[in-house]
Amino acid sequence: MATKIGILVGEETADRGSDWAQVWSNCFELALDDALEHRLLDQPVELVIRSVEGLPTGSQHHVVEAWGELESEGVLAILGPSNADNGMAVQQTANAGQVVTIVFGCSEQLASEWTFSVPWGAAPEDCFYSMSWARQQGHRRVAALWDSAWHGLEWFQYARIAARRFDMDIVGDVRIPALVMNEADRDHQVQQARHGLERLQSLEPDALVMMTSHGSIPFATALKDMGWDIPRVIAGGSFGAARLVPALFEGWVGTCLWDDDNPTSARFLSRYTDRFGERPREDMAIAVHDGCRALLEGISLAPIMTRAGVRTGLEQVKLLPASTGGPGSVLSFGPHDHRGYKGRNISIMRRQSTSDVGGCVFESYYEPMS
Repeated sequence: MATKIGILVGEETADRGSDWAQVWSNCFELALDDALEHRLLDQPVELVIRSVEGLPTGSQHHVVEAWGELESEGVLAILGPSNADNGMAVQQTANAGQVVTIVFGCSEQLASEWTFSVPWGAAPEDCFYSMSWARQQGHRRVAALWDSAWHGLEWFQYARIAARRFDMDIVGDVRIPALVMNEADRDHQVQQARHGLERLQSLEPDALVMMTSHGSIPFATALKDMGWDIPRVIAGGSFGAARLVPALFEGWVGTCLWDDDNPTSARFLSRYTDRFGERPREDMAIAVHDGCRALLEGISLAPIMTRAGVRTGLEQVKLLPASTGGPGSVLSFGPHDHRGYKGRNISIMRRQSTSDVGGCVFESYYEPMS
């Protein structure tokens, strides 16, 4: 009898399309190949996939309903959803249903009794990476750009903590709506960004630190319209927008998941390209692949093939080399630790450059400062 594993994609949107679920399935296929090669599994595996439009453009109901359908199918564990909004949407349901659910959003609040966090960019750490980069460049007075996403407050809180550690001042901040649904609201969003940036410009900061979910493009658009050329760094997965509209983000620095010097990452991206004919278009695929690998090892360590057994097995996964971040990053869990990534560089800094063949070049690792 096959072991059923669920995949829950809650981000099926017009720009991603239903093929985003195929990317997740591809990541799982590569992880399964490794597990079978090393004889980690005693039974065949059957994937059960649900792909819906959840938050922020859809609804919580879509995601929770899809989670329930997977649970009813008898899956042992569920991979997904990915963003923080949808992770929080299913957290209570996962705990009540007692099914291991691996979530990939950035918030540290996603880990709980039955949810395990494998984030594609961790909000607290990304703030330290970004503030450290600014400080290493000699900047002492920074301004913060953020949006109204619920985990934006988590970013901003850790930005303050990082600034204090590095003896920096946040001289001002601007917050805009995270998401708009029509052209008129989009224009107003850019106007709000510009109005706030003009106010910040009068405060003469040394650099801008942006912590956004969907606000990166409005802020970048307003900055370009203003002609304000100032050092700027992005903390968080929103740096992915730079590769969708690279010219708009020329010169921006941001936290990213992949590092060419990480052998685990290089192997995954090479195998993915060879098998499926193209490189995954979003960094998130790297974290999804890590989540698949961790889950399969957890299943192999389960003392009994039940949902509770899988949770116990996953809690015994230790120092699994991670694809995300710099060399030496690992995945480790424990009975009271369901937040997986460990290491100094679970994200690295890259710079957007349209003149470079890669388009996004290595900038730096995190440098601890006393």
